[in-house]
Amino acid sequence: DNIAAAMPSGFSDLLAGTGLLDGITAPAKKAAPAPSMMPSALPAAAESVPIMKYVLPAAIVAVAAFMILGRGSDVPMQTEKPAAATPAATVPAAMPGAELQGQVTKILDGLKGALTGVTDEATAKTALPKLQDMLGQLDKVKTGAAALPADARHPLVVMISGLMPGVADMITKALAIPGVAGVLKPILDQITASLGAMAK
Repeated sequence: DNIAAAMPSGFSDLLAGTGLLDGITAPAKKAAPAPSMMPSALPAAAESVPIMKYVLPAAIVAVAAFMILGRGSDVPMQTEKPAAATPAATVPAAMPGAELQGQVTKILDGLKGALTGVTDEATAKTALPKLQDMLGQLDKVKTGAAALPADARHPLVVMISGLMPGVADMITKALAIPGVAGVLKPILDQITASLGAMAK
């Protein structure tokens, strides 16, 4: 009955006598279609061809899903920022002997410049902070030298030993200036002791 109802008007007359329509009843009066959720504007082909009743709803559902998903894709996704890598702690490498020698030379040049500018008690007080800073630098060099192997430390020992007489003479002249010894002798004695410890 469904096949006969789906045939276009006059099509069954063309097939009459061929035997293809044997057993197929004449088209019955079409019953009023049941109310549908589909819009009334659907093409008439959906009512005349049974398969369209399944294809069209599926197509509409697919289009609706595409529109919804497509609209949702416009919303930017919140991505978690990767945690910043924590920089690895750097371990200071031991200073080589050559670098320590360069630092000692720089400190002694500064000592010479500071003592050259000392002419009285007032200039001695001005030079005192510089000499205290030099003592701190010498202590760092002494610590670095103690960490070196004996063969690597030997050139530094030789260098300081050769400079010690000149340093002692320079300090003696500065302390001979009136009013200077009372200000600079304690710090200069510490500098001399630090150099003497590295000269051994």
